[in-house]
Amino acid sequence: MLADRHGGRYITATGFCLSTAVLTCLRFVDHDSIQQKVLLCALLFLVGLLLGTTLSVFSAEVSHVVFEHEEKSPGELGERGAVAQAESLWWAAYSIGAAFGPLLGGLVQDAAGWKTMTWTLALICATAVVPILLFTDGPLLSRRESKRDPNVA
Repeated sequence: MLADRHGGRYITATGFCLSTAVLTCLRFVDHDSIQQKVLLCALLFLVGLLLGTTLSVFSAEVSHVVFEHEEKSPGELGERGAVAQAESLWWAAYSIGAAFGPLLGGLVQDAAGWKTMTWTLALICATAVVPILLFTDGPLLSRRESKRDPNVA
């Protein structure tokens, strides 16, 4: 709802920036104790919460891009449009990341250790902020006004 009213650029960028900090804090989990397990669970909960809130914004963004393209070029994407195709491509890309992310994390952890792996994940998350700021809700420098209906999800 907030993304539809105010745009998703700053909501998703904030989610990824805060996730970067939380992923960096995973470095503090360094031995096996109850306190460390509680810390790990709390940090993983925060990462899931922060990144999980960005998924709906990205999914809605895919639909908005298709709708805007259909407004500019009616019928170019077929009679029924291309929302399902765009959403399936988005979810395929997300699934590939969900599969290869843990694989990369495991390889880095085996090769360089836990602390390096946490820095690597935090760096990837921080790097993602740049295209989010540049392209979510349209190109940053285009200064286009959003024509989105806040009542449409």
